[in-house]
Amino acid sequence: MNTLVLFGHNPGLTEFATQLCGRDFVNIPTAGIVGIRFATDNWAEVTYGAGEELFFDYPKKTV
Repeated sequence: MNTLVLFGHNPGLTEFATQLCGRDFVNIPTAGIVGIRFATDNWAEVTYGAGEELFFDYPKKTV
């Protein structure tokens, strides 16, 4: 299994996650995390819209 961890700021991070999953995240809040899975082991085959959201969480969600 290959793993990539990206850290970033909005609006870029929200837009990137939205493009990868084809799901409109609207806004990834401060300290928010999104897990995305792709049906490939080859990074060259990763394309926009091909990702599957595994999780989306952020600290204020549980407060």
